[in-house]
Amino acid sequence: MSTSDKENIQQLTSLLQERETSLLEKQEELDSQRGMLSAAIDELVAKNKNLEETLVKLKERNSELQQLLYQSSHGLRSPLSSIQGVINLMDIETISSSLVEYKGHVDVKISHMLEILNSLTTLATLINEEINLEIVDIHSVISDCVRYCSPLAVQNNTTIDMISGTGLSNFRSDPNLLRSILRQVVMNGVIFRDTGKPGYVRITPAVIKNTLLITVQDDGEGIAPDIAPKIFNMFVRGSGKSGGSGLGLYIAKKATELLKGSIEFSRTEGKTIFVIAIPQGE
Repeated sequence: MSTSDKENIQQLTSLLQERETSLLEKQEELDSQRGMLSAAIDELVAKNKNLEETLVKLKERNSELQQLLYQSSHGLRSPLSSIQGVINLMDIETISSSLVEYKGHVDVKISHMLEILNSLTTLATLINEEINLEIVDIHSVISDCVRYCSPLAVQNNTTIDMISGTGLSNFRSDPNLLRSILRQVVMNGVIFRDTGKPGYVRITPAVIKNTLLITVQDDGEGIAPDIAPKIFNMFVRGSGKSGGSGLGLYIAKKATELLKGSIEFSRTEGKTIFVIAIPQGE
């Protein structure tokens, strides 16, 4: 064997040893990475298990909160209604003008408190986020809203008008959620105003390209610029004198989102205008 061949063999052997060393190092690195990956997977599985347990607890708490809201609002409504009935008995009695004034104040406060309880009941149902779609007569939904809001509207010297629209008798949606949205927006227009002068809330519905559009316009106090960005937040009230729950527009927004719709407002020439857009349910 020549010297040249020996040198070639040595070089080849050295090269093979270098490659073997490199492969061993890479194998060790892969083993290390495999161990790290296995540990990461074990940690992820543990975190996922904890997350599932947390979600179960959150659902339980959510259910408890819903029941608390629902039972509390119903439980408190009964004694308030009894008080209202007793107060109304004064209408058949001859009482002094000062007592008439006091009774009027009590009536307003009871109405406000009942409205707050109604808001809590509605909020409790929204927590479930259940949607029940069916064919809805929009005129009927609006008429129900007008009847519901009329007592407080009369107290607040406000007229609620409904403008006739088209395509309203065969719209697929959740009627209860629609009632909640409309009631809250209309009540907002009834409550936030100067009751010393006549006012109005005007409801204009229409169905355009499988979308229900409801415009609610009022001539109340309007929405102050500093309140406008957070008007749909929970417990935000446009005025301290309103006596409202601070939940109305939050509920309207939440119910609208459940129906995959939108609700927006604008203020122009002494009028507040809400536009509610609800797509046809599938």
